[in-house]
Amino acid sequence: PGQSWTVATGGLFYIEYAGFGLSASDKLLFSATPCASGGATSAHTDVKLLAGCPGSCAELGHAKGIATFLLSSETVDCDDLWQNCRAAPLTGVTTAASGVELQFGNDPELALGDQIVLGANISGGTESQLETLRGRFSFRNGISSGSSSYMVAHAVELGEDSR
Repeated sequence: PGQSWTVATGGLFYIEYAGFGLSASDKLLFSATPCASGGATSAHTDVKLLAGCPGSCAELGHAKGIATFLLSSETVDCDDLWQNCRAAPLTGVTTAASGVELQFGNDPELALGDQIVLGANISGGTESQLETLRGRFSFRNGISSGSSSYMVAHAVELGEDSR
């Protein structure tokens, strides 16, 4: 929220954005006029936005925007258009005093220092242990910013088989 970029019209441009806590329902919206100028105006109809070019261009509607693509165990080693991905499913979780070891069905292409948040499909242990393992915590003492939880990622350390 509150960010804007200016790009030249009549040409090609590439945009990639990254963030933490993004969801697949987040959209990148484009406007012919700055959002601060009052939002939707007739100027919006003068802009033609294509996505997926140069391979398979598709025209986007202004309200539709571009969906946020999330990196996950189902989206590894994708092509330049974020298609033709392969999966690296999580096949095992082992906990020890030294940390948590994750096993994957295929190479997830994680690097030292990458961050990972595990989903709700992890089970076992106490609720507090699950929150820690999943990286999603409930707000305590009634503190909330419109959400009932927040995420904290785990830093990746590579095991012996990954080096």
